[in-house]
Amino acid sequence: MWAVVLLALVLGLMNAFIRPLISALSCGLIIMTLGLFTVVVNALMLWLASWIMVEFIGLEFHVDDFWSALLGALIISVVSVVASVFVRKKYR
Repeated sequence: MWAVVLLALVLGLMNAFIRPLISALSCGLIIMTLGLFTVVVNALMLWLASWIMVEFIGLEFHVDDFWSALLGALIISVVSVVASVFVRKKYR
């Protein structure tokens, strides 16, 4: 339970501080791919969070390689879109 909370905290901090920097640096690629490169940025954030969790915190959350991180980022993106549709309809 605490591992999930800590992972959410690490991902939240990374999305608040590191992701805007990476998105700004890769702005051209994001525009050229019509936003699809954002999934790659999300995969890099997930992979980096895994590395931080294992190396510095010592928890057993590990993403094996980039392709696993990409699949995880796709799943997170789809769940986020579906959840935002339901939340948007509920609060309109």
